[in-house]
Amino acid sequence: MNKSFILAGFGLFIAGTSLVGQITSGTISYTRTVKVKFQGPPQFQPPGGGGEHIINQKLELLFSGQQMLLRNVQESTNDTPEEEGAVVVRVMGASDNNEVFTDLTTRKKSSLRELGKDVYVVDDTLTDENWQLSTETKSLLGHTCRKATRQEIRWVKQMQFINDEMKLDSILDTIPIVAWYAEGFGLNGGPEATGVLKGMILEYDVDNGRIHCVATEISKEVKTKEIKMPKGKHITAAQYKILEADFRRKMMQNRGMRMPPPR
Repeated sequence: MNKSFILAGFGLFIAGTSLVGQITSGTISYTRTVKVKFQGPPQFQPPGGGGEHIINQKLELLFSGQQMLLRNVQESTNDTPEEEGAVVVRVMGASDNNEVFTDLTTRKKSSLRELGKDVYVVDDTLTDENWQLSTETKSLLGHTCRKATRQEIRWVKQMQFINDEMKLDSILDTIPIVAWYAEGFGLNGGPEATGVLKGMILEYDVDNGRIHCVATEISKEVKTKEIKMPKGKHITAAQYKILEADFRRKMMQNRGMRMPPPR
């Protein structure tokens, strides 16, 4: 018979599977790769050309009951070497201090975000995405995963050079998203799209590999005391969008770039 017990003094909770074989608590490690394309004059291209920067991140998802905490566990690395005078690419929203606390009971999530020296906790509500479920399956870390797909229409930023002037525009684009989720977990979670698919997302792909996240390890050990609300100034998602757009605009203006109005 599976058992659950607590190691006092270490804040470490070790849980076995439930009577129906579900994993109700644990820690999942992920690797996430973000590809950033950059178009501009040859002098601004990364070494070797191609105009693409690759950012690698290590994440972990702590979960217990109906609560989760997603956080970075290793400083992001940029696979594109930097040269003197080259443009350095930074991804907004990919800070190494980011944390996302989710409560599936209340369907609320709170994300830690940094804008310069300011730290915010962005409170938002989980949304019901329209996923298309497939009969296709594959195995990840010993778990049979089912495939789900959807498309998201969003405004994306596009950087380009016109008459040697750097310009950043917003364009409307349709983004394909693929998730592989495993049943047998006590909650509907994952690094993205939590609370919708009936299982734990172990692999997630956005825009044909532009963002790719995959689980590398699943442990039934979890530090439950660390699954908590991040600290910072609480604001709504709408308020943060305005602050972020203003921050981007000021940053780009300092570099002689023109910013489009926020969408």
